[in-house]
Amino acid sequence: MDPAANKELSSCVKAAVRVRPLSKNEQTDLCQTCVDVQRTTNEIILANSTAFTFDHVFLPSTAQDEVYRECIYDMIEGCFQGYSASILAYGQTGSGKTFTMGSGVEYTDPEMEGILPRAIMHIFQRCANYERESEGKGLEIPKCVVSCQFIEVIEQLISILNS
Repeated sequence: MDPAANKELSSCVKAAVRVRPLSKNEQTDLCQTCVDVQRTTNEIILANSTAFTFDHVFLPSTAQDEVYRECIYDMIEGCFQGYSASILAYGQTGSGKTFTMGSGVEYTDPEMEGILPRAIMHIFQRCANYERESEGKGLEIPKCVVSCQFIEVIEQLISILNS
């Protein structure tokens, strides 16, 4: 990947919004979604008609793989070109951060896996591919060094720190 050919990868911070589906309890209570997603314009429109534009917007029905492919895949590929990558999930409690990141529950259905397990698999598959390619060409096997930091700030910790 030529960095000059993909300036978005090397120089832009991007913001994506994913509207989570209603929970079972919310459906039982006949709650309704209070935002409208406009994929063509990448806008989220709140109930009071206030619109916000983002680089990516995702419907509640969006598959985990689609979020990964649109937002994360190129970032991971860029790491193999020497770029660093940071992914931040931000939002109020219950907004779907843990589901999207995939850090809360182990899913038996691979389609439900979030960003973190997908990124980890992607990174280690790329490292294994480098090793196989080098070995097949009779070259010295490259050393892949992976460094990852994961921080989850929980509401209880914030309450303790603020008291």
